[in-house]
Amino acid sequence: MKRAFLLLGLPLCLLAQEASVPVAPVFEEGMTVEGLRSPFYDASGALVAELMGGRARMGSGEVADVEQLRVDLFEAGERRAQVYAPVCRTRMETVEGVQQLVAESEGWVLVV
Repeated sequence: MKRAFLLLGLPLCLLAQEASVPVAPVFEEGMTVEGLRSPFYDASGALVAELMGGRARMGSGEVADVEQLRVDLFEAGERRAQVYAPVCRTRMETVEGVQQLVAESEGWVLVV
């Protein structure tokens, strides 16, 4: 059974750090990236989430297969929740004009 979950459920998180350069020209299909880390800040500059992954392999467009995905969610400077998936596929999706990062996992997902 495929499980889908919105990472960084607050659309504001990604809106605050929308990339000015599209992902596709930077990462080519088949390219592998190890030790990725991407913090997300709100409009005031406060850390709201941090995405970490052991290895990501780029697919077509903005789709990536990620191993050891972990997302820490912060509130008032403190970690409030953590989402972990050993293997998942991520993609960018626009919902009501706001870009959101979506991750889908065929396996288990741990939320702490």
